Amino acid sequence: MFSGIKHTFINGIFITHLHGDHIFGLPSLLLTIAEYRSINVYGPTGLFEFIRIAICQGSSGHDALNNIHVHEFPKKFTGTKTCIDGPEVKIHARSIKHSVPCIGYVIEEAPRYKWDPEIVPIIRKEFENWEKILKCRETQDFTSVLKNGEVIDCRDWMSKIPGRKITILGDTSDPSNIADLANACDLIVHESTGVTGNEDIIRSRGHSTARMAGLFASRIGAKKLLLTHFGRAVGSVEGSADEDDEDLNLILQDHLETCSQVFPKDDIIIARDFLSVSIPRRESLPPKLSSQDLKDAIAKS
Repeated sequence: MFSGIKHTFINGIFITHLHGDHIFGLPSLLLTIAEYRSINVYGPTGLFEFIRIAICQGSSGHDALNNIHVHEFPKKFTGTKTCIDGPEVKIHARSIKHSVPCIGYVIEEAPRYKWDPEIVPIIRKEFENWEKILKCRETQDFTSVLKNGEVIDCRDWMSKIPGRKITILGDTSDPSNIADLANACDLIVHESTGVTGNEDIIRSRGHSTARMAGLFASRIGAKKLLLTHFGRAVGSVEGSADEDDEDLNLILQDHLETCSQVFPKDDIIIARDFLSVSIPRRESLPPKLSSQDLKDAIAKS
C-alpha cells in the first residue's frame, strides 16, 4: 500500500530465512496475490509449513494455498541453485552463514546488444535472410551462416551493454560463500546490525557490523552498498523511524561513518522503509569486430 508497488507486478517472492522480522508480513501479502493468480515463493526448508499454518486458519486460505507454489532449498546445500533462468533475468541462490539456514540471492540482468550502424547496410546487402539476422535480439538467435558454411556470432558486430547485477543478503555473519557469484555487482544489500566495539558478540549471534559489511562490499568490488537491518539499538529508539527523528539519525549516521572507513562514503546508502534505489545501466562496449572484418569474412566465403 505504501510502497507504491502494486501486487499485480509481483511475480516471485524470495525469502532469505525464517526469522519473524523477515516473514511475518508474508501471509497477508500471499493471500492478497493468491486470490487472483498463482505466485512462486522461494526460501529455506520450513517455509511451506509456515505459510500453510499461517493462511489456512481462514475459510479462503485452503483455496489460496493452491495458487502458492513454494520452492524450498535444503537445510544444507552446496553450490548454486538457480531460481529463475529467463532470457532477460537470472536469479541464483547460495547459502550464507547465520544462526539458522539462510540464503543470499544474486540477480543478474542479461546483456543487451545494439547493432553498429555501419554493419546494418552490409547485412541488408549481403545476406538473403537479413531480416532474420537483424531481429536476432528479439529471437535470441545470434548465429548466422556464411556461404562457405562458417558460422558467425552476430554479437561480435554489435555494441554490448553489460547487464546489471544485484546481491541481496539475508542476515549473516559471513557471506563468503556467495562472494564469487556476487563479484563486481552494481549493488549489494547487506545487514548492519551493529557498529563497532561489540563485533565479536554480533558475529557470534550470526550478524554483521557496519564495518564487516563495508569490508565484504570492498572485497567483491561492489559499486554501491545498501546498509539495512540496523539491530536492536535502532529498534530501541523511541518513536517511529521518521526522517526527522534526531536520535535515529544519529545512530544511522554512526553506521554510515563506521562503514565509510572501509568503503567509499559516497557509495553507501542507508536503507529506510519504502526506499527506492535506481541502478543506472552500465556503459556500452564497442563491437568486438569492425565492419571491415565482416566484409573480409563475406569475401572469404
